[in-house]
Amino acid sequence: MKKFYFLFALLGVFACSEDEHMTADYFKAQQRDSRFFGKWMAVNPNTLEEEITTFYSEYTEEGEFHLIYRDTGEKNNRVEYYYTKENAIYLLNPGAGFKVSASVSEYKYKFSDDSNILIIQTLEEYRKGDKGEFFKRK
Repeated sequence: MKKFYFLFALLGVFACSEDEHMTADYFKAQQRDSRFFGKWMAVNPNTLEEEITTFYSEYTEEGEFHLIYRDTGEKNNRVEYYYTKENAIYLLNPGAGFKVSASVSEYKYKFSDDSNILIIQTLEEYRKGDKGEFFKRK
């Protein structure tokens, strides 16, 4: 019986420990491409005309990523964190505690020459040469 309690306690310790690279503090301490800073709206990749969505995106200098509701201008309660490295953006979804664990997504990005158009591609889109998603500075 004591072994059972020990194993249960050990499992609890490992379940609660977190990878240091999957924390908001780690992401906020990393470098970011300053061209990201600001608000971005989704646009059609062929026409660069604004696509009507319920929200637009904001990337802060502190490494926070927010979705902002277009109707109200209010930020969504869920905050994600990001940093950039070598034309890749890493996005941390910190999860919601025990039920939903933290996850990190990696995307490739590039900017237009004037830095007003942002193109973000999943790694699969990047490998296939697909367009990805286009955003225009708001």
